[in-house]
Amino acid sequence: MNISDKIHVKINQKIFSKIDDFLDVNNIEKREVLLVSDMNIWEKNHHLFPKNFENNFGDFLILENPQANDFNIKKITKKSRNFKYIFGFGSGTINDLCKYSAFKINKKYFILISALSMNGYVSKNASIEINGHKKSLLATLPIAVFADLRILKNAPERLNKAGLADVLCFYSCQFDLILAREVFLYQINEKSLEIQSKLINKFEKNYLNFSWQDEKFLKVLFKMILNSGFVFIL
Repeated sequence: MNISDKIHVKINQKIFSKIDDFLDVNNIEKREVLLVSDMNIWEKNHHLFPKNFENNFGDFLILENPQANDFNIKKITKKSRNFKYIFGFGSGTINDLCKYSAFKINKKYFILISALSMNGYVSKNASIEINGHKKSLLATLPIAVFADLRILKNAPERLNKAGLADVLCFYSCQFDLILAREVFLYQINEKSLEIQSKLINKFEKNYLNFSWQDEKFLKVLFKMILNSGFVFIL
């Protein structure tokens, strides 16, 4: 079974009941979970959360204007040592911080996406600044990725545009992947590569019918962003 088959993925209009279902099915108690987010993201989207949703978790850590660096990694790892799971709510920076923190202290993590801003939600690498230098470091994969369409509509349009740009890099990445497979015998997820090609072809034929607030488009972009990450994992 591919790793991608083991990651629970769900996008919905009101995702919070689905998150609760996921926790129940996997016997995860909310008191075992640390919720980590960004102050700006939290304040912009908190009104969409069910009443007292966050208060049911073990604790929560809201970072102010966080950077993906060793300073914030220390904050998260210190705070999460008494919990079994890290639950991130954010996009690129929060995702990298949570996945690398979880890797460092051998915890599991899952993510609620705040924007479709990049294709690294299911990547095993994290871009972290260590001693002032940005590095690509080995991290852990999420056990689940969630997205709420209301939150994605609430995201700055420029962030979702950045995610689409990441996806459209597939044209050059596809050649690089095939070359790496044929020349260096690099293993790639052939199934996801084929699916990604079909998704992008479908997008090309229909993009004039989409808008940035269109739920159908957001679902398509969500699929392309996650699947482009699955191409690199087996």
